[in-house]
Amino acid sequence: MSAQLKVVLFTLAILILSFGIVAFMNGYLGGAQAKKYMAESGDEDANSNSMPEDVTTADTEFELLSQYATASNATISDAFTIKQDIEGDDYFDPSQFAYVARVGDSYFDTTVFIGDGRVVDLSLYGGRANFKSFATESLSLDKISTDTIIPMNGTNLTVVDAINNSSYNNYYIAFGLNEIALYDSTTFANEISALIDTILAHNSKAIVYVVNVSPTTADISNTTIYNLDNINAFNYALKSMCQTRKDVVYLDLASSVKGDDGYLSPDDSPDGMRMNASSAAKMVEYIRQHVVERTN
Repeated sequence: MSAQLKVVLFTLAILILSFGIVAFMNGYLGGAQAKKYMAESGDEDANSNSMPEDVTTADTEFELLSQYATASNATISDAFTIKQDIEGDDYFDPSQFAYVARVGDSYFDTTVFIGDGRVVDLSLYGGRANFKSFATESLSLDKISTDTIIPMNGTNLTVVDAINNSSYNNYYIAFGLNEIALYDSTTFANEISALIDTILAHNSKAIVYVVNVSPTTADISNTTIYNLDNINAFNYALKSMCQTRKDVVYLDLASSVKGDDGYLSPDDSPDGMRMNASSAAKMVEYIRQHVVERTN
């Protein structure tokens, strides 16, 4: 074999070895990065489970997380929402409450949501089998003690009766869109406060979250009474009521779906007002990151 041929073969061997090392390191580091993402999610089993066996190496983090989502029956958006961290404009009295770490699925076992069609949307699209609600699409505050619309133990109860015949650790109150046509902002806040009294009279240790009213799309806002001015007035009244009471949490859930312009994106709603799978996922993630515990 000539010396020139030996040099060519040696150079070729070095190149093949180099490509092999680079491919191995890309796969190893990509897998480590994806594991880090999943561990940061705060899910209850994130630290105990490694990547699924059928996840292989990938050239980019997005591809690797896509493979993870496929192997774990999740979605790509689920894999990336673990990085979401929206502060929002919540309010609570720090002498009574404090934030806890992001909660897992079991939190919803002891939680109930009370409200209108947007709560129904969360139940349908939020992806949580243990999501519980006292809600219907047309529910408004003037019906909670009169209309028997909540199925429980083989019969239908009013919302107030359903509250008094069950027990939860956490109550989320989410009204507003139907009330814009019924009340001014002060009356709305007073009706919410009365509902809070009902809950705490039944369960004084419960934590009550008053959810603000989410925005509509620009088209809806510009052509109907469901506009940003009315919604902002309702939310201001809700927050002021919570600041005065000090025994509840004001939850700025609207921040999870509100754009920089203050409106709901058309991509996050089927009709400019209600929620779809995209907006529901954002809301559930916000809820997970904004849970409090009592400090007294």
